[in-house]
Amino acid sequence: MSGNHADAAAGFLADPARALRHDEALWYIREKRDAALVPEWEALRDAGAALKGYLDTTYPTQKVIVIGDWNDDVDTSILVGSPTPYANFVSDAARYTFPAKVLSDAGGTSEVSFPGSLI
Repeated sequence: MSGNHADAAAGFLADPARALRHDEALWYIREKRDAALVPEWEALRDAGAALKGYLDTTYPTQKVIVIGDWNDDVDTSILVGSPTPYANFVSDAARYTFPAKVLSDAGGTSEVSFPGSLI
């Protein structure tokens, strides 16, 4: 493909039917991706609830530092429009501390494959 990106985009958008097919295809792909994330999010939520239940029962008065690979940001969710599956921990900040939350609060991530990674 020769020329610059702006020229190519203008040519693409000059055909409204083609642009519409493109947009519909992208939305279809996003819907499939999001549908696949829902069971994963539910599994993370259920695992988080089970872990918190165990920790609340086993260490009813102690403060707990939670470390590990959470596969999701602690205070937000990878599933757009959904709360964090770890809301039960985050809402109990008096007892539970996530070292990775400092990264999240700073806008970073512990995942090295992402550009905002701080490690």
